[in-house]
Order: sequence, then C-alpha cells, then structure tokens
Amino acid sequence: MSGFKFRQQRLLEYLIRIEVEKKNDLAKVMGKVNREQAFIERAKARRQALLAAPGIEGVPDDQTGLRCMLFGSFEKSASIARKMINSMQDELAQVRQAYLAARQKRQALEKLKEKKKQEWEVELARQERRITDERAGQQYILRGRE
Repeated sequence: MSGFKFRQQRLLEYLIRIEVEKKNDLAKVMGKVNREQAFIERAKARRQALLAAPGIEGVPDDQTGLRCMLFGSFEKSASIARKMINSMQDELAQVRQAYLAARQKRQALEKLKEKKKQEWEVELARQERRITDERAGQQYILRGRE
C-alpha cells in the first residue's frame, strides 16, 4: 500500500490559510486597541508630570494658563482615545469570533485527518499480517511436502 493521502488535504490547506488571515485581522485590531491604550498611558504620564511640576506661585499668568490648557488637552486626548477603544470593541469581538470559527473548522478537519490516518494504519497493519500469515502458511505446506 502506498503512503497515506488525505482526500480533503486541499480543503485543510485552504482552511489553514483562512485561519491565518483571520488571525492577522485580529492582530491588526488588537494593535489598534493597544496603540490607543499606550496613548492613554502616555497622556496620563504627561498629566502626572504636569501636576508634579513646581508650584504655580511666582509663575507668570501666561504660563499658568498654558499649564491649565495642557492639562485639559491631556484629559481630552485620553477621553477621545477611550471612546475610540470603546468603539473598537464591537469590531474586536466580531474579528475574534471569526478567528475562533476558522480555527474550529480547521481543528475539526485535522481531527478527521488524524482519524483517517489511524484507520489507514490499522488497515495497513491488517494487510501486512495477512501477507505474513499467507507466507507462513505456504512455508508450512512446502515443509510438509518434503
């Protein structure tokens, strides 16, 4: 018997490609979310640095106004980034669900492939046993004639 050939190998390869595409899509969306979270962290650090700066006493009014404006700017930027993350949650859930479905299909077909391969190996062992038994029987008959 020749080597094991899975009849649905092309389908399996196609499902693997689809899974990789879905995984890449998920990575892109996760990257967007991570970039926004990093932006929020940077804005938070800048805000804390601004708050930790020396007191306002003795600082000209124009610089005090600048500090207040920057503080509001950091807060507004972080708020916008949070809104963007919240808006991406639906997209993230959809992409994650698509990836999980593609992975599940691939795993099911790989499980079928393993089952078919095991069946093939059992059949191969059965045929080898039958051939060995036939040879042993023929040798027994030949020795009996001598």
